[in-house]
Amino acid sequence: MKTRLLGSLVALAPVLLGAQGTLSTQGFGYPPGQLSARAAATAGALGQFDPLSPINPATIVGSTRSFFTAQASPEFREVRVAGRETDERTDTQRIPLLAAGLRIRGGSLALGVAASTLLDRSWATVSPGSVLIGNETVSTTDRGESKGAITDLRVAAAYQLHRTVRIGVAAHALTGENVVVQERTFTDTSRFGGITDSSSISYRGSAFSLGVHWTPLRGVSVAGSLRQGGTIESVVRDSVRSSATVPARQGIAVRVDRFGGVALTAALDRTQWTDLRGLGTSRLVVFDAVDQSVGAEFDAWRLRGKVVQFRTGFRQRDLPFGVFGSTASVRERTIGGGVGLPLAGDFGDIDLGLQRATRSGRGLGSERAWTVNVGFTVRP
Repeated sequence: MKTRLLGSLVALAPVLLGAQGTLSTQGFGYPPGQLSARAAATAGALGQFDPLSPINPATIVGSTRSFFTAQASPEFREVRVAGRETDERTDTQRIPLLAAGLRIRGGSLALGVAASTLLDRSWATVSPGSVLIGNETVSTTDRGESKGAITDLRVAAAYQLHRTVRIGVAAHALTGENVVVQERTFTDTSRFGGITDSSSISYRGSAFSLGVHWTPLRGVSVAGSLRQGGTIESVVRDSVRSSATVPARQGIAVRVDRFGGVALTAALDRTQWTDLRGLGTSRLVVFDAVDQSVGAEFDAWRLRGKVVQFRTGFRQRDLPFGVFGSTASVRERTIGGGVGLPLAGDFGDIDLGLQRATRSGRGLGSERAWTVNVGFTVRP
């Protein structure tokens, strides 16, 4: 029995290391984008201008009132792995954003707090297989599951420096945990017991960000922000396992609102994900990522005297982590759309959005996903 158990453990390791059948949640996980439901409906183009999205700290002073927002974003994913004839389907439940803003000093100063998902590493996969124990081939079912994320906790302050200029600064604390469970069960349960192993890694880090919002002309705005990372550490059983730097990020966007209720936005963003390389092993495949997006937001009709807005957008970006054993990066293209509905006059909104993403890498297969974004905002 000891021989059988040893053989099973040896066989279990390589199978489960390759069992993560997704392109988007490799490495330390998938970056949802830290976008509100409103900004996500424009495929991210609106992020630099959106006070609900914790990207540009200068935007919180642009909110007309204090606010609290919460968001749910379930994702439904279908994966076609290169070399396999069947698709794998998974779904992931996410609460990617909680945020609040407070306007003080007559509205010229605003403070904000937010908790958003920087990297989400939630996935599960089940794979049938077999293993040779002694001289006998035994059928197995291997299950791998990961739960957890790296969360960005942000405290921000913004000031209306001039009627055309807003500035902001923010401090970030990064925290989170990944729990990975690996399990093998045998078809012949009367002779072979199942094997389960789990591990837990937690993270802690810090960063700061700066932002600006400038309106040089009526109906034309420019917004930009940058994040400079401090140290981030991975911790196992209260011991530091590895350390790296929180990824630096730079972004800029232009918004034109001169077309009678139609606003057009274009954004460019770059994140230095390779700053995280030291946090993983030598097998970690990581790339810096460029994010490009365009979007539109337009007034549709009025509901009880308040404007209902439609939104749409397109986004193309690189994902930070590649598949082990490949030098190819994973590219994501997203089409988004949604609607913003006023609730109780000026006291709240509900933002609904839908995103369709396709992800692919040379020789790696493809992944398609639907993401539903539902955001509730209250303005007391």
